[in-house]
Amino acid sequence: MVAATTLGAASVVWGAGPRNGPDDPQVDLTVLSEEADGGCRVAWTDPWGGGRRTADHWCDPTRDHLLIADKWETGIVRASGTARGELYPVREDGRGIDYSPEPEAAVFVGYLALLLGAGAVIGGTVTRLRRGPARR
Repeated sequence: MVAATTLGAASVVWGAGPRNGPDDPQVDLTVLSEEADGGCRVAWTDPWGGGRRTADHWCDPTRDHLLIADKWETGIVRASGTARGELYPVREDGRGIDYSPEPEAAVFVGYLALLLGAGAVIGGTVTRLRRGPARR
């Protein structure tokens, strides 16, 4: 049960932590095409020398008309991992970056493991105290 409690605590700490790294840079995006609903195709230069990249993105259709005319938007790219240099996706409603859905699940599983582990430790302690000192 100590393992379950430790695993639960680790999951909570990992899941509740920041979802992007402090080294994830914001980059300028060139809008290649744009739909009225905000869907767009963008290009950017990989800050780590990976060349020019393109991807589907969400561009704010209510941004200033000067930005629309200049075909300009911003995004945040991943600084580490296998997706290094790729854009973080924008939430479907356009309100912020969708870093990852996994941490919320990790927090839930972590709290569940903490609850079960703590219950087992408390239950074992109460049982041990009720039985009295160990006999040899």
